Amino acid sequence: LNASCIRKPIMPTTTLYLLGVLTHITDVAIEDHLIESFDLERNVDISIVRKYCAAELMFADARDAEKVQKHQHMWINNTLVAITEVNPVRDSGVLKKLRRMSTIDRENRAVAYHSLYDPSIKQDQKIYKVCLTGGPCAGKTTVLSSIIQKFTSQGIRTFAVPEAATLMITGGVSFENMTREKVISFQAALLTAQLSLEKTFVDIAFAEEGPALIICDRGVMDGKAYCDDETWAAILEQLRLDHYTLRDSQYDAVYHLVTAADGAEEFYGSETNEFRKETPEQAIELDKKTLSCYVGHPHLRIIDNSTEFSQKVARVLNSLSEAMGVSIPTMGSYRRYLIKQPVPTSLPVLTETIDLRIAILKGSTISHEYRIMSRGQNGRFAYFYQEVRQVNNKPVLTAKRLTEEEYRNLSRQADDDYEVVQKTSLSFTYENQYFELGTFVTPVEYKGLGLLYIETGGSSSGEPILPPFVPVDREVTAESKYTTTAIAQTDYGCVEQPADMTLVGSARHLNLSRSLMTFKKVGR
Repeated sequence: LNASCIRKPIMPTTTLYLLGVLTHITDVAIEDHLIESFDLERNVDISIVRKYCAAELMFADARDAEKVQKHQHMWINNTLVAITEVNPVRDSGVLKKLRRMSTIDRENRAVAYHSLYDPSIKQDQKIYKVCLTGGPCAGKTTVLSSIIQKFTSQGIRTFAVPEAATLMITGGVSFENMTREKVISFQAALLTAQLSLEKTFVDIAFAEEGPALIICDRGVMDGKAYCDDETWAAILEQLRLDHYTLRDSQYDAVYHLVTAADGAEEFYGSETNEFRKETPEQAIELDKKTLSCYVGHPHLRIIDNSTEFSQKVARVLNSLSEAMGVSIPTMGSYRRYLIKQPVPTSLPVLTETIDLRIAILKGSTISHEYRIMSRGQNGRFAYFYQEVRQVNNKPVLTAKRLTEEEYRNLSRQADDDYEVVQKTSLSFTYENQYFELGTFVTPVEYKGLGLLYIETGGSSSGEPILPPFVPVDREVTAESKYTTTAIAQTDYGCVEQPADMTLVGSARHLNLSRSLMTFKKVGR
């Protein structure tokens, strides 16, 4: 293909159209992609129609058009565009079809309009990285072995990142009689080693094609449990790391296995770790300290001892299977509860306050949401792509960490028919369960609405133990009007508000003649 001839007026024999050409996609970008991806015989004329987010490709040789058309879709600047023969200017229905193009066509192997994974990676190269942590004698060794066996048998490359602390101890490093300066130096070296180990395994996973699961035996935040806040801050300052970014952006999910000393005392011992010296009381205290290090992470799952150990292992496997898309357990990922007014702004337990911003992407429906989310705390942000689908009337959540650049690119695919949802979330634990209490800030019509969320992908089959200090009205897990998509819709009125709640509505959304009005809902 002669690049210098592209976009020159020619007499075309075949015309194709690209749909979903966003503002950051230029004719030069399309030209470069055609040059790199297709062995074309003749020239191509490229014309972008911004109004319709489309591009017109006029081929001088019909055989070249066939080469391009058979691919159906292609990625340009990390954005998926569809290839069609239909002129979108003449057929507005094409644009509607484009907005609904949101799931992977597995039979035709077509790529999804929104991919759960980085679009720059081949679709069969999905990397999922999780942290396996917890207190002493929690069963991590057995769980890790079971994970490797299960996922390897299903064709998923599975890697186990060893615990850096154990490597150092077995190598002769001693914790005894350390001054504060030595603790800072040791923990900094330990954290550096852990980060380096994890990066090495990630690089290895990306070096080969195919999906991969990376399990980290303990995580980068575990060291915080062994030092005070001042010492931890000094360690991060020495390494020029940020606490919130380190906690939220390192793993797709964190699994905290509760020590056997808490709920399964008869099984607490040192058989699996010769270096374990903690008494049951010390083990419980260390377990709680370790758990507190990860409170605030968007996907923290607590695996307690409320079941037999075999079921404890199965709960981890089921939750991971759900997240990886290997299989879908019958239980939902999370449950939600409507909160009575006024929604608490502080709680009598350790909490992390996080600002959430959620944008709905094109193709979303009430039963299948596609969205991007930023989680901010003290000016630091972590970014995620999420899909929420309904399974047996329960929401099942899958998520993927994003870089800031990936987040901004996906922001361009936000659906204008939905408002950005903002809420303040209080993350906390209660009875070995992880909760998030969200209070909505926008849309303004729902300002003050409170919902309590609990992830249940790793919990036992019993009912959650709700915190008594949160005034729960009722469970609304199965009520679609409480989904983020429903709340974000510009056509308001579908969400039931507490009766004493004052609402502020926009005239544009409520189709009223005044630009802004205030009204009070008087009943349910």
